Amino acid sequence: MKANVVGIQKVEFTGKDGKEVKLTKYYVTHKKQNVDGEAVGHVTWNEINNGSPPGYKLKDKIEVAYNERGTLGFDLEEPASVF
Repeated sequence: MKANVVGIQKVEFTGKDGKEVKLTKYYVTHKKQNVDGEAVGHVTWNEINNGSPPGYKLKDKIEVAYNERGTLGFDLEEPASVF
């Protein structure tokens, strides 16, 4: 699924088990069947399990892949234009 990055949120906290959690949420818009306009959602990058986040910027176009368990991965499709 092609998606447009419209928001980025860094989240850090300590879980109930005492382990540090570091996430980057990329809020995106995308085309979806039976939706007039665009649908919205987010994909989450877990820094503890996956290393540094990919560094997407606002207005980047990314490709998001899903499987039956949720988000499989996402890659930069087209960087944002620099004004």
